[in-house]
Amino acid sequence: MPAWHPLLRPNPDAPAHRGRQTRCDRPSHIPMFDTRGARTEAPHGARAMKKACSHLEATAHHRTASTHPSGHGCVECLKDGGEWVHLRLCLTCGHVGCCDDSPSRHATGHFHASSHPVIKSFEPGEDWAWCFVDEQLLERIPTFPGESPSAHYSAP
Repeated sequence: MPAWHPLLRPNPDAPAHRGRQTRCDRPSHIPMFDTRGARTEAPHGARAMKKACSHLEATAHHRTASTHPSGHGCVECLKDGGEWVHLRLCLTCGHVGCCDDSPSRHATGHFHASSHPVIKSFEPGEDWAWCFVDEQLLERIPTFPGESPSAHYSAP
């Protein structure tokens, strides 16, 4: 794996998280696909996969409107006074939840409660999407204005 990968911290253009690299949401054994469904460079030890999932295919090619984020932070953490590391945007309803490196893992909890399959990073400069159902990552998706913030939103 290269010295810096877009799913790891610190990103040279983004704030570091406590000075260490952290993996966000995607297990290292999950392959990545580009917007055409072609496999891209996968992390060390990745399993071979035949094609991208139908949820990511629809996300990459058939979305016609922007998903409006529910806010500038994890909905549940803001309500309960919690903290987050990174934010994720549900592409079905716009729910903003915290990543799996955060203490409460609200984005994953939202998937289990709603069955909405695809999230994208809600961090500046990150345009990847993750399908919970098929456990696949799409390295880059078309993004509408408002779906990627210009700055990292920190917990209060």
